[in-house]
Amino acid sequence: MRRIYILFVLFFISLHSLHARELPGASIFSSHVFIGGGFGMGFGSVTYIEVAPLIGYQITERLSGGVSLLYRYKNDKRLIPDLKTSDYGVSAFGRYLVHRPFVLHAEYEYLSYEFVNADLSTTRTGFNSFLGGGGITQPIGERAALFVLGLYNFTYSSTAVNTPYNDPWVFRVGITYGF
Repeated sequence: MRRIYILFVLFFISLHSLHARELPGASIFSSHVFIGGGFGMGFGSVTYIEVAPLIGYQITERLSGGVSLLYRYKNDKRLIPDLKTSDYGVSAFGRYLVHRPFVLHAEYEYLSYEFVNADLSTTRTGFNSFLGGGGITQPIGERAALFVLGLYNFTYSSTAVNTPYNDPWVFRVGITYGF
């Protein structure tokens, strides 16, 4: 868990230094860079926390791409003893602005997923997912935008056991900020 926090701190420090650097052409480059991500949580008999920072680059006025990190923590208090699991991963994505505010989104995700066995022990395994779909991106300021995406997981299998997704549909909401 400590490694994940260190990774996030280094990620945001590198973004700050990238923006603050005063090299010839840096202002052109940094004007196309955007950061953001999503955050989710739930509390009760199951505590759920998810953090997903992202960094991207606007290639053209309509096309952008980037990478995102993911960390997900779950504590299920319905089981004795409490069962704690965590997932982490990385994804690469591309977005195409069809007509404001509508976007098409494609993504490859690798997730290290920790699942619960019948004897309440946990096992970690890796999952590859290819997601595609669309959504909207709505400006909420001069340089910030809200995005809402509905993605279909093309690698989802309803017969697979111990998968990170219970459904082929994945919904994402987040904020981006451009320099």
